Amino acid sequence: MSPDESWRAELEKAYHERNLLAAAFVHDSHLTGEVLGGEETDVRVLAGHDDPAPLYDGDDDEREWRRLWMELRGAGAPPTQLTWHVPAAYVPETIPAKSVEFDGHTVAEKNARLANYLGVAPLEPVEY
Repeated sequence: MSPDESWRAELEKAYHERNLLAAAFVHDSHLTGEVLGGEETDVRVLAGHDDPAPLYDGDDDEREWRRLWMELRGAGAPPTQLTWHVPAAYVPETIPAKSVEFDGHTVAEKNARLANYLGVAPLEPVEY
């Protein structure tokens, strides 16, 4: 295996793990209707997936892609949107196909939102 092929294989492994984690998080949150919920937080989850095709025009990756999204609502705060672009094969059948208006967040902003929601210190912003 060439160094380029080896690098690509390692990258695919990392994305596989990330895709599984994102899908599991959205799936479990959608099924329970809340994440880290309790009487004081009572956070409700809206979730779905839609077609991000315009983002992939001209991409040489032939897989079908979906935008897996969730919005965390409640606790007196405005909705917090989180999205992940994943191959369609990773989208659980339990997640409805429906669109949401994308709020324009970057990957770094999404990661900071998620860290804040979970109560962990975010990493210094990293541009992707």
